[in-house]
Amino acid sequence: MPSSSFIASLHLDPGEPAERDLVIGFYDVAFYTKWSASRRPLEVFRLFADYFIHSGQLIDLSGGYFVKAIGDSGLFVYPGATDDQIDNAIGSSLNLHCEVDSWIRAGASGCRVKMQLNWGTVACGYVGAAADKRFDIYGSVVNETALMRPDHFALADTLHRRASKSIQGQFIKSPTGIWELIT
Repeated sequence: MPSSSFIASLHLDPGEPAERDLVIGFYDVAFYTKWSASRRPLEVFRLFADYFIHSGQLIDLSGGYFVKAIGDSGLFVYPGATDDQIDNAIGSSLNLHCEVDSWIRAGASGCRVKMQLNWGTVACGYVGAAADKRFDIYGSVVNETALMRPDHFALADTLHRRASKSIQGQFIKSPTGIWELIT
């Protein structure tokens, strides 16, 4: 279940989906397929179970919420109704990226983490089987975020425009139209 502070920040009515402005993030492990092909399935499972526990805790501690794991990818959200919330989400995600990239490189040699963020209105609430409803998000901005292809860490143009000038200055526009972190 989402942390109570995250749910409180969304002001959701229990059982009712709602539209909210959120910062949406996806992260996945580059070179996962090659790395996992030479490992036993249980070794891969254990590493990624720990990886998502670790990353989920970091997201929760910084005011966001880990929505779900999808293979070697994770989906998370942060409140995004105000400029301060947007800057917090980007700053927290930069810290998250550094932490999980180091963590995965130590456990899965040759792999690295790529992360992409976007901002917009999503539908959020609980979906699933009657006995197992889980928090999730839907909307075109979620799909757009999932389809971004960053080299390292990137922001969609809509999020980059909402960020403070000091954060904007850390990124450069790529030929694909996304804003890549200057490394």
